[in-house]
Amino acid sequence: MIEVPTLFEFRKSTCTAFHVTLAILVSALALGCRSDSSDSDAPDGSRAVGTSTSNPLAKLDYSPVADTHHDEGGRVTVELSAAWGDDGLLVIRGVFTPEDVGYHLYSVNLPRNGVDGLGRPTLLEIDGMDLFESIGPLVSDQKETIHIEEALGISMQVYPDGAVTLYLPIRFREVPSGPTNLNVKLTYMACSENRCHKPVQGASVAIDVPPPG
Repeated sequence: MIEVPTLFEFRKSTCTAFHVTLAILVSALALGCRSDSSDSDAPDGSRAVGTSTSNPLAKLDYSPVADTHHDEGGRVTVELSAAWGDDGLLVIRGVFTPEDVGYHLYSVNLPRNGVDGLGRPTLLEIDGMDLFESIGPLVSDQKETIHIEEALGISMQVYPDGAVTLYLPIRFREVPSGPTNLNVKLTYMACSENRCHKPVQGASVAIDVPPPG
């Protein structure tokens, strides 16, 4: 059992805020509880985040890469794929890989507009929220660390240099009977110790989702 070190608040009156493991969290999502957060900068009004180096979501049978996003200025390649879990739960996986050695990405916990305008969170979001009974939480395969900008006197949450994989569990209100298409939004910014590439915010990508089962 893997602990998710974040407090989740669920909107339904039958759900209360509590620390959960990833396995319990997936079960809660399957029952239709929707994650919520008091963070006003959270994507779509809700952002609960867990981090771990190994988690059940990583063990699902993901489809071949459905789409690859690349922005010349951002210099990060994002490979997207999807997998079905139990009880109609769909997980969208995004592998964010900086193209340059020595560049890192920022934590999903970073404010949407960075800290004092510096940095951007690494986010995988979904369009068309009315289609889903539950969305989130967003889970990372990397543990964040604190990066201090001594000259500016600020600190920011970052991931280690290199690739970061994010998992977004969602549950349809009505599970599609065949292949379907979803639009996802990507946000990220790659930086080294000395420079940063252009931030990318809310880049829209259409992905193909295989039929369940």
